Amino acid sequence: MGLFGGPKKNKELESYLASCEMYMDNNYKDAAQEEFQKFKRRFKELEEYEYLSEKQLEYYDDVYSMMSEKMKGYGHVQIRRDKNAIKNKSRR
Repeated sequence: MGLFGGPKKNKELESYLASCEMYMDNNYKDAAQEEFQKFKRRFKELEEYEYLSEKQLEYYDDVYSMMSEKMKGYGHVQIRRDKNAIKNKSRR
């Protein structure tokens, strides 16, 4: 059990989360997304093979949900404008 009664943390998952946070702090969007995907894959593997305790599963499931929300729309997205759509709207 971890300090103060919390679940003992998984070093591998914590490493992915720390890297993801560091990349987000430095605005490295692609790298942050990549680290989050690594976290996600490894968390699902550990969950599937029942490697994590029940408390760890609850903790990392909460972390996963929180990070998923943070990562929505976080990346280098280019908006392409359709020049013809603007012309067609002005004709109506």
